[in-house]
Amino acid sequence: MDPAYGATNVTTVVFVGMSVWTIVSRVRGRPDANWPLFFYLGVVMYHQGLPGRLHPYLVFSGVISTLLLRFEFMGGPMLKLMKVVDIGLLALIGYSFATSVFL
Repeated sequence: MDPAYGATNVTTVVFVGMSVWTIVSRVRGRPDANWPLFFYLGVVMYHQGLPGRLHPYLVFSGVISTLLLRFEFMGGPMLKLMKVVDIGLLALIGYSFATSVFL
């Protein structure tokens, strides 16, 4: 299990760390934070630069869930449900990044 240290693999490992950091900030922080939007901007640019590494439905459903949380169209139980969905999508994106490097 010795990954090659190319530029794309190093970038992918950085995105694994950023996805973990974004999950932690989603759990601890406010739902209207801007940092997850910047993370997804980087994920979309990564997806456009290296097509085929991430599933497009996973990326763009994460963008939509983050936008719904950011602009707070809902409150109460619906907000908690969208937060769980967003954290789940972030975890799946982090897992996809990790498997593309380490497996």
